[in-house]
Amino acid sequence: MDLGPILVARQVVERGVTRIRNAETPKVASTASAYRGMSSDATQEKEVTDRPKATPTILRRPQVEARTGLSRSSLYEMIRRGTFPAPIRLGGARAVGWVEDEISSWCEQQIAASRHEKVGR
Repeated sequence: MDLGPILVARQVVERGVTRIRNAETPKVASTASAYRGMSSDATQEKEVTDRPKATPTILRRPQVEARTGLSRSSLYEMIRRGTFPAPIRLGGARAVGWVEDEISSWCEQQIAASRHEKVGR
């Protein structure tokens, strides 16, 4: 049985695992230099982290109720008092939604406040 291909595959996997463990940041060539026909040696490397921000996710009322455990009337009462994030209009006269990050932040604040109260007692 020829073990050559198996050993080569194992070396490739081990190199990949080593890169992951060392947390190497992958680099990509600058697109401007690629269009100019420059050689890869002359290209400037750019971090992959320079990506645009992700589009915010909009949650509808049933999703907000499920995430928070609050009823519709409780949500709107808290919005009226200013203790819950206000919804945004979704183009129609009646359609509204909530920004997911705002709801997540509100939930985290509630958790932190709840735990702080228990510690302070």
